[in-house]
Amino acid sequence: MLVALIAVIVVIIALATVLKRFNVKFQGTKGMKLMGTLTLGPKERISVVQIGNKKFLLGVTPERVECLKELPDDFVLGEEKQ
Repeated sequence: MLVALIAVIVVIIALATVLKRFNVKFQGTKGMKLMGTLTLGPKERISVVQIGNKKFLLGVTPERVECLKELPDDFVLGEEKQ
């Protein structure tokens, strides 16, 4: 019985390692994309998220996530508009 328990633990650890290595995610993020994040403090950050064809500036803290602004359609992160 002890051998079976050890075998199950080894299988769980092996699967967790494989999933972590290949960055497998089980979250349904279809249509959502994190465009960028800026850390403001130890636990605070702002993020630009694209959902469908709309882009949002989000403020993220441990207590809440708040939409600060809906960004214009032609917003490009890290590049100047030409």
